[in-house]
Amino acid sequence: MPPPAVELRNISKSFGGREVLKKLNLEIEPREFFVLLGENGSGKSTMLRLIAGLEAPDSGEIFMHGKSVGRLPPVERSVSCVLQAGGYYDDLSVKRNLLSVTRGGATHRSADESRCSEVIQWLDLASLLDRTPNSLSGGELQRLALARGLCRSADLILLDEPFSQMTASARIHNQQRLRQFQQSSKSTMIHVTHNVEEAMYLADRLAVLHDGFIQQIGTPQSLFDSPNNLCVARMLCPKLSLFRATIVRNEPIISVRLGDETFAFQSAGRIEALSEAKPYSVLLAIRPELLEIDDTEPANCGQRQSGVLKFQVQIIEVRYILGQWQYLCSMPDGSTITVPRRHRVSQSMGDRLVVYAPLPCFQFFDANTQNRLGVAFQTAWNRENEIPR
Repeated sequence: MPPPAVELRNISKSFGGREVLKKLNLEIEPREFFVLLGENGSGKSTMLRLIAGLEAPDSGEIFMHGKSVGRLPPVERSVSCVLQAGGYYDDLSVKRNLLSVTRGGATHRSADESRCSEVIQWLDLASLLDRTPNSLSGGELQRLALARGLCRSADLILLDEPFSQMTASARIHNQQRLRQFQQSSKSTMIHVTHNVEEAMYLADRLAVLHDGFIQQIGTPQSLFDSPNNLCVARMLCPKLSLFRATIVRNEPIISVRLGDETFAFQSAGRIEALSEAKPYSVLLAIRPELLEIDDTEPANCGQRQSGVLKFQVQIIEVRYILGQWQYLCSMPDGSTITVPRRHRVSQSMGDRLVVYAPLPCFQFFDANTQNRLGVAFQTAWNRENEIPR
């Protein structure tokens, strides 16, 4: 089995007394599209600069293909960078900027020029080749910087927010082209972003970075379905709604009190992560995109249906955004939740709705540690007198 394309061992880095990265360990496989996802200031760009050799770690080691590169300057690491600062020559045309990253020698130059021609076509740069950077828009400059990074032949390509200045349509188009390029060229890429949709689309695997630590590593689906903690859940689902709740019974039947309502979930067993003290304070997370609205009368609320909870909400505000109706509603405990729906319902502000919540909507997190309480739910009940004793 080949060694990892990149390996970080106990990497730490501080700036001005602030520890940005804290003993990070990470392995990235050859030909993998790996994404670092995190908020601004989480240390994503710093990690790229350490790998590129533009910064030195305070402690720890960096390996590429099994060899330590800690003492190698950037030019000897076979790394191509697309940084937020741009990285192009203001006095050269777009074409000369691209050719400047090709290698010397007839054989190498021919191969690199062929690669550049493909990149120019993919990124729609043909009409810009004779222009200089000072005549380009922000989005065009990002396409130039991205093209320079892809034109250079390197073992590793590092991309730091390469689409941040592009329009929404251009961003989607160029993400598709970048993924196609990576698959056809079999390049190893490390991509930094704070955009969760971008990360989910591009990544073979991704790491969520927060407060200097890697919170979780895995495929986009594994992190979305089974986040380790609330930080990862919120990062992967920005519209996640949180409610303070109390577990009043922790057996195969788990009873949860939310405001004045008591719901019950049947699970494969008790939640072992919880302490023996009762009751247990938890955070109930609901993914609103999975909720459904019942257009019938509110009197139906509470009827038992396996695998689904039904609860009443009151409409506070109605908005129409990008082809969807968004209903801001008050929950039983007084908190609010936004329920999306493609078609408008007959109810208006102040009216009550019945919302279906299938079991995949729900996740529980410890209120103190904010770690997810892993439990597989099999069915659910709305009314306390329906709960098996």
